Amino acid sequence: MTRLTEEWTKTTAEAFGDNEYTRKGKRAEEIILEYFTKVYDFAHLNEEDKQHQVDGKDITFGYHRWSRGYNVDVKSNLKDYSFSVDIPKLLRSKTDRWLHLDMETMWYAMYDINDMKRYLKARGDLVKDYVYIDTAKAKRPDFITMGQVK
Repeated sequence: MTRLTEEWTKTTAEAFGDNEYTRKGKRAEEIILEYFTKVYDFAHLNEEDKQHQVDGKDITFGYHRWSRGYNVDVKSNLKDYSFSVDIPKLLRSKTDRWLHLDMETMWYAMYDINDMKRYLKARGDLVKDYVYIDTAKAKRPDFITMGQVK
């Protein structure tokens, strides 16, 4: 997607236009936020925080017993037990986790981005632009957590 303005905007739709992709991404964030508020002690959307958005920190979540909250960049690209990873974006990301949601089945895959970086480096994939990761149980890397929004 091409950004419509170089100025800071509070919403993805303002930055990239109101289209199928921005609506799907926004809906995925809303679904995960609603789910995380049921699962964790706290969860909030960082849509209006410029630095968090630049850093890919869509949602902050956690339990009060943890030493800090964690941030997740929500993607809506899990489909047929696999998702793509934009490697240049992953390498620039400053968030803790990425989460890939299948908008039809409500299954998601979540992982620590540092684990994914190590995995891709070991496979020699860091020089690529994109890779596809299989999430079928027999092929899924151990560091990826699967779940289903209920």
